[in-house]
Amino acid sequence: LTGVGKVLQVVSGTTSTTTSTTSATWTATTLQASITPSSTSSKILVMVSGGYLEVSQSSLHARVTIKRGSTELSGVSYGFGDFYTASGGYTESTIAFQYLDSPATTASSTYQVYVSTGGSAGTASFGHSVRRSTITLMEIGV
Repeated sequence: LTGVGKVLQVVSGTTSTTTSTTSATWTATTLQASITPSSTSSKILVMVSGGYLEVSQSSLHARVTIKRGSTELSGVSYGFGDFYTASGGYTESTIAFQYLDSPATTASSTYQVYVSTGGSAGTASFGHSVRRSTITLMEIGV
């Protein structure tokens, strides 16, 4: 089989825009990229490096996840990571994570990063004007 286990294509997206939310539900950020797999058996390796994940007050979990279209990919309430402060105030960190997806389609798929407070009081933010956040999609032949 030609291309099995090989990187078939790579696409990426970047942002330096802040997305802030007080919502317990997932809020779309401006970090996204789209890919059109060449085969329904291909895997998509999604790699995210976030320049900024902020919490604004004590006992707040700033959570981050990926969606492919409307499908949330982590399958758990805290997504692919969170940043927490017990002491409150203005606290920030960077975050990086990967996920191997099986979209089973040759249609274009958009992968987008989302942020949430998870129901805690306060504001959760992702991205910042002085920090670059990136998303990279790699199609892997299977």
